[in-house]
Amino acid sequence: MEQQHALPRSGRGRHESVSDVSILLVDDFEDGLDLYHEYLTYRGYRVIVARNGEEAVAQARAHSPDLIMMDIRMPLMTGTDAMRILRADPSFGRVPIIALTAHAMEDERVAALAAGFDELIPKPCLPDQLVVAVERILAVARQPRATHSAMDLFWSKGGTVACSAHAPAPASDVWKVQGWQPVPHWRQAAKVTILQCQFCHGRPYAHTREAKLAG
Repeated sequence: MEQQHALPRSGRGRHESVSDVSILLVDDFEDGLDLYHEYLTYRGYRVIVARNGEEAVAQARAHSPDLIMMDIRMPLMTGTDAMRILRADPSFGRVPIIALTAHAMEDERVAALAAGFDELIPKPCLPDQLVVAVERILAVARQPRATHSAMDLFWSKGGTVACSAHAPAPASDVWKVQGWQPVPHWRQAAKVTILQCQFCHGRPYAHTREAKLAG
């Protein structure tokens, strides 16, 4: 007789209301991929799978998921490299990208957040715990960013420039680890270049007419 996985205990069972929410699940470990796929599908999520970083980028571009969860150490392309490629695409600016990894010491967590992941979930992780984490992350991602006006800009110590809609939530772990700060208003419109959100515009600087003529 085949062994059956116990159904998740959180919530009230299958969630029909989240059937429009899609999750890209990326892992090269087939058993873990199948297990998490089964539980997330049971909870009502539409799950897309990939088994390495290259597949993850292709699947993300093809399906535009609401949440991406991926292992860090995979063949062909690591999860970190795949995440950086997706982060460079403005269409993924508000999509949470979560590191799902067995290497979950504090220094690994800090490194993952600094690299650009929104959060790190250690594995092995009970499927029920994974579902709870997914629900929490999606709830946070849907909260409006009302702390600052839409015109405010922020930059990280890594050089990323973002508006209030695309920057991490102020005082969050990602905000602290990546070293985000408000851009001073005097710097948002310099004489030669105008600073702008690279997620909205694809690059952090817009050249002024004078700069174009000079070039």
